[in-house]
Amino acid sequence: TLGIILARTNSVRLKNKVLMKSLDKKVTLIDYFIRRLKKCKRIDKIVLATSKNKSDKILIKFAKKNNIDFVLGSEKDVLSRVVKVINFFGKDYDYILRANADCPLFMPTIQDKHIKNFIISKKDLFSPFKNNIEPFGFSFCLFKKTTILKIDKMAKKQSYREHIENFCFDNKNNFSFYKLKKTQYKFPQLKLTLDDYHDLIKTRYLLNRLKNYTLKKQPQKLISFFKNQ
Repeated sequence: TLGIILARTNSVRLKNKVLMKSLDKKVTLIDYFIRRLKKCKRIDKIVLATSKNKSDKILIKFAKKNNIDFVLGSEKDVLSRVVKVINFFGKDYDYILRANADCPLFMPTIQDKHIKNFIISKKDLFSPFKNNIEPFGFSFCLFKKTTILKIDKMAKKQSYREHIENFCFDNKNNFSFYKLKKTQYKFPQLKLTLDDYHDLIKTRYLLNRLKNYTLKKQPQKLISFFKNQ
């Protein structure tokens, strides 16, 4: 499995969000995200894919610091960035994980379980964001490498090239889908993505609450924080 981190600094609602500090005010969120992604046992290689924009060049520093490779590509054409990573680094990998850097509270143990079950399923893709039953941001989209290359050939609309899996959902006859039918972490109303300043405050609070728990215990503890409020 090849994990591709998608990150940029030019976010409309919260500019430079991935460069902001995490709970200890020392480690940036992008650093925290990369280190957390490295804890996934079923991801074999990680590559950062960011844009060629001058403002995003700073992200290269974090890739180098964390000893991961990187590519630069189109800001809006996310699919072309993913394909570029595959062309450079994907020869030995059959599965692609699209890791959005604005989900620093994703759960490595859950992600590993999804990767295992997705590979067993032999389906084309899995999206935890489509009719999600777990918290929104607990894990990421998974694709067969051949599925990504198929989408790249077929998808022409800008909206599809920015939101890759939407092309599959709008062309269901051409793809097979792995669906999460049950989970011990059912709580779909909980949103954990980092979109605005309110999310940043919430993220820092939750990171502080979770820091003393093992990765295995973190999913249930996080859900319990909200259910007990």
